[in-house]
Amino acid sequence: MMIVHSLVVMLRQDAPMPMEVWGVIMEGMVSDVSHLRKVCFRALGNALEMIQTHESASKPLQLINNTHASASLPEHERSRRRIGPGPPLPDKNYHDWNGCTSVKPEKDKSVRRKNYPPAYQAEVRACILSSLQDEAFLAKLTSYLSVTQSGRAREFVGSHAQMFKGLFKALGLPALRVFEPFLRSVGEDPQAHTRLSSDIFMGQQCLASELVGGLVRAMKHWDAEACVVGEELVK
Repeated sequence: MMIVHSLVVMLRQDAPMPMEVWGVIMEGMVSDVSHLRKVCFRALGNALEMIQTHESASKPLQLINNTHASASLPEHERSRRRIGPGPPLPDKNYHDWNGCTSVKPEKDKSVRRKNYPPAYQAEVRACILSSLQDEAFLAKLTSYLSVTQSGRAREFVGSHAQMFKGLFKALGLPALRVFEPFLRSVGEDPQAHTRLSSDIFMGQQCLASELVGGLVRAMKHWDAEACVVGEELVK
């Protein structure tokens, strides 16, 4: 719990995280202590979000209930009632009173842009890549992500591998180059199931799927040349 609270305090939009903390997160991802690995997997994903300082949504968010958009809205949305002068209730996404919120404000990333300048972001990327490009580190990372000991069973835990979109989005092609050998070894080895235990074999297949899923979601933020390289690997 002390580790969790310490990392939460460090992950702030209004103050850049010390580079030493990035190093600790990367080291913790291959720790022999499973609880520390779990914390650091999540911490990396959250920390990568902090250095996303530009609006990178695939399409701009809309202000649904304003005067410009109201003409195109269904009648029940235009006549939707509010309670008091405050913001609309964040209801469930069904219909009428349980419809979507009337206003979707755009995310304000000005604080991040001020506190996470390009020089700092470049230093962060270099720190992450220096760890990922270490063969021993990468071998331990893919091993821990593929199979997790859960009681008496060994299984793949998808929540541990949800940082790949942020990783590929932040690092681009260099991150893809790092994981490309693993992806090819999983996809191009027809005899893998005969050499590996079933839990490791299935875990590697699941990890490869998470990697490809993160890659596909991140490529929409890449330039055209980088996308061509990524698409060739996905094929």
